[in-house]
Parts: sequence; C-alpha cells; structure tokens
Amino acid sequence: YQNKAQHINLKKRDDKQLKIEQFSYTVREDLKIETIKRLLFFHQVKSAMIFCNTRLQVDKVYNKLKKDGFSIAKLHGELKQNMRDSVMNKFRNAEVRILIATDIAARGIDVDDIDTVFNYNLPRDSEDFVHRIGRTARAGKSGLAISLVTSKEIRDLNRIIARHKFTIKEKSIPSIEALGLDSVISLQSTLMDSTLNKNTSKKQLKFIKELEKNHSEDQIIVDKFFTHLKQSNNNLFGVNI
Repeated sequence: YQNKAQHINLKKRDDKQLKIEQFSYTVREDLKIETIKRLLFFHQVKSAMIFCNTRLQVDKVYNKLKKDGFSIAKLHGELKQNMRDSVMNKFRNAEVRILIATDIAARGIDVDDIDTVFNYNLPRDSEDFVHRIGRTARAGKSGLAISLVTSKEIRDLNRIIARHKFTIKEKSIPSIEALGLDSVISLQSTLMDSTLNKNTSKKQLKFIKELEKNHSEDQIIVDKFFTHLKQSNNNLFGVNI
C-alpha cells in the first residue's frame, strides 16, 4: 500500500552516540561562576550554552560574566519575542560566544557550533538534562557537557546517570597552573582565541604589550599580568578558586 514509505526512528540517542564527553565538578554554590570562568579557558571553549533553572539565576550569571568581559547574552521566558530573535541571531552568527538560558527559553535551539554545554545547576526533570546536553555535538561533531554540582546535588546527578546510563567523569577543578599560561605567547593566544569579547581581549593584550616594553623575561611578564588582574579585582580566570 505504501510504495515510498519513510521510516522515522524515535529511539533515544545517548551521549556516546552523540559524541558527547561529560564531566562533573563538585563545587560550592558561591564558586560556580568562578569555576565556569576557569573551565572556559581550561577546555579552550569557543562557543557555549550555560543552563540555569530560573530567570534570576540567568540574570546573576549573565551580569557577572558580562562585567568580567565575556562575550555573552541571555535568554529566558520573560524576554519579548523580538529580543529572543535578536539574541539568537547574534549567537548563531558568533557575535556572542556564550548564551545563558533557562530550559523553557532554550527549547528548539538548533545551533551547530556549540562545543560546550554547562549545567549551572541540575534541572528538576532528567529529560531536560538530556535536552540540554543535546545542544552540543550537532551535525556529527563532538561536544562537551559539564555539570557543576554541590555536595547536595551529587545524589540527583547519580540518579540521572543511572536512568540514562550516562558516563560522566568526576573531575577536580583545574589549578591556574594547569591553564598553561606560563609564557607570553600562550597568554596572548588564550586571550585572543577565547569567549572574551573583543574589547576585553584587546585591553588585556595591550597591557601585555606595555609590560613587554619594560621586561624581557616571560615569567616576569606573566607574573605582573596576574598581579595586575588581582589588584584590579578582575578574576578573569577564576583566580579565587
């Protein structure tokens, strides 16, 4: 009766099929934003989504990362449709490198080049967890999904792992030394090829150039750069962790 039938397979795809590598980091609630900053540089993230459970959390993370000079936008249910469209266009065109969103606002987002998804906190529904991490590893590419959990959330994460048979490796927060910023070249490369906005990147690179005029040794320049960040209360790399 059907000469040209189409077959649609609704079987769930797991994280392995989607080429998603998953990590979890146990961290205090008040250090989650600093942890995200550290991980953005450690994993050399180019484009990311950060999922929060509430609009207030979205605003909190957005305001902090924007203040620290990251290329960022936000998306939640209280934004008007024209604003949502504007934000998504900027994100798709890589004018914005990080998008912070609630689950409701993020439904239907299909952007091929998101290389990392952050769970700022775990969703209330484990199916939303699957939806979140599925925003990366699109179009046959690989991706990274990172969950930040407090000690109280570990049990919830284990339930998600058991239900969906995920493989999520528990990791320790990398140290500043682990970022490999021990030379001027590595520091410059990190600042240029990162999720910082162009103005912030140019400002920091200009400061490094000024240091090079007075110092020739890499270690001195790097040390003075971090001292400058500390004195200006700019925790660009999450240096409080």
